[in-house]
Amino acid sequence: MNVREFARSNWRILLLVALIALSCFFLFVPGASFGDTLGEREEGDSVGNWTNLQYGVELSGGARIRAPIVGTTAEGIDVQLEGQDRTTVNSEVETAVYEELVANDEDLELRDHEVRANVGGETVNDRTVEVFHRDVTVDDLEVAIENAGYTGSDTDVRSGVTAETRESMVDILDTRMGESGFEGGTVRQESSGGQHFITVQSPGSEADDLRELIRDQNLVEIVLHYPADTEAGYEEEVVLTREDIASVSQVERSDDGDRWQVPVVIRDDAAPDYADALVDSGITTDGVNQCSWPAEHPEGGYGYCQLIQLDGETVSGLSMQQSLADDFNDGTWVNRPTFVATSTEQQSAEDIRISLEAGSLPTTLNLDDGTSQTISSSRADDFKNYSLLAGVLAVLTVVLMVFLRYGDPRVAAPMSVTALSEVFLLLGFAAAIKLPLDLSHIAGFIAVVGTGVDDLIIIADEVMAEGDVSSQRVFDSRFRKAFWIIGAAAATTIIAMSPLAFLSLGDLRGFAIITIIGVLIGVFITRPAYGSILRKIKTDK
Repeated sequence: MNVREFARSNWRILLLVALIALSCFFLFVPGASFGDTLGEREEGDSVGNWTNLQYGVELSGGARIRAPIVGTTAEGIDVQLEGQDRTTVNSEVETAVYEELVANDEDLELRDHEVRANVGGETVNDRTVEVFHRDVTVDDLEVAIENAGYTGSDTDVRSGVTAETRESMVDILDTRMGESGFEGGTVRQESSGGQHFITVQSPGSEADDLRELIRDQNLVEIVLHYPADTEAGYEEEVVLTREDIASVSQVERSDDGDRWQVPVVIRDDAAPDYADALVDSGITTDGVNQCSWPAEHPEGGYGYCQLIQLDGETVSGLSMQQSLADDFNDGTWVNRPTFVATSTEQQSAEDIRISLEAGSLPTTLNLDDGTSQTISSSRADDFKNYSLLAGVLAVLTVVLMVFLRYGDPRVAAPMSVTALSEVFLLLGFAAAIKLPLDLSHIAGFIAVVGTGVDDLIIIADEVMAEGDVSSQRVFDSRFRKAFWIIGAAAATTIIAMSPLAFLSLGDLRGFAIITIIGVLIGVFITRPAYGSILRKIKTDK
């Protein structure tokens, strides 16, 4: 038999061997996981001493916080869209609802960006208004929607936010954790009793540190502050937000050493409007070097300043320099639109950088109604050791029962090795995608061992139940019959586990995902490979 014929007749076994080798690569070669540098392991990663496996909070220690999202949503609002620009309608709805809420409660400190409308949905129920303020109740929003004239037959007001907002929260928090050095941290949605939660966990972290990271929106705004003929004596105008920023550099100390600064590049399409706003305000002429911040707020304002605000709090005030003013006045600044945000504190500068990189949260988490959990490293080590012990006992029990059932090592040994290879492939997959393993995943691995051996026993029993196998034709007939049974069982398992995998049900999701992937690996890789091995053993030549 030449090499080509050997490969053709044993391709299923060769595929299994190749995938085992690939799993070894992902498990044991430093930096082999997707997104890493080959040959290196990232400092601070929660990994095993000699593998690329990452562990979640339960197996490495750390903190987990679960909290609902602050917000109230009206769905199915009644608006007229024919012949109107949807962006304009959104703005009109936001303004009307904002004014009604403020008029109904004079003590309500509501900012205009805390009301968000979206009338661009395909159905009436997709037309929504969200209010991101903990003091706005369902009744408050119902009254505001009705007074503004947007109540329709399908209008429903509920506590919580839309799915799009929840997804945005997850994405931004995930990016924020990565930018802040919380390696191995995860962010996910969960639901319970009709209420939605965001769960954030980070191995090796303290709950207070994690709470500090996720507590605030980190909304960065550059506000132009200048004298004006108003009752207060000044005018303020937001001239830059994160949406106007093209790129952000790392925090660096200023030349004089008194401040920390974050250099940014402004988008080309936003630069002209920003430049026009500054020139029109007079800050590039009368306002050069005329910013008195951080002096105590004087009557009539600070003069001419660009205030950097983080979550509505001013952290820095920038004075216009003459050289920069000349660039604005002669129109050359827009050719190289850069801006330097500064702060007297390094942490504030880091918060500004992270917010500009990751984006500000549309709303905040209600940490007062949330729960937090901290698992010590010693307790996590106990979980890890007990999980390993449970896995080893499960494997030994399965191997023992297989040998007792068949007595023939030629049948039992390949069955045991094939079943264990399924778990090894799953571990390689987890290492490749840097999946933080928790107890729910370990339960999935143990379940895969059991279901895998069940299927292999079905194959062996079906093939050998009717006596000796005299030819490959007889073997193939019996194997196909067994495989139909296995395929039906696999389909049933996947259907049963799919809701757990796709719904936000916490730890059950990890168990379901590992089980489904294990079933798929078994059906398409390990079961056919075991069939080829059994054919070699039982078929007469």
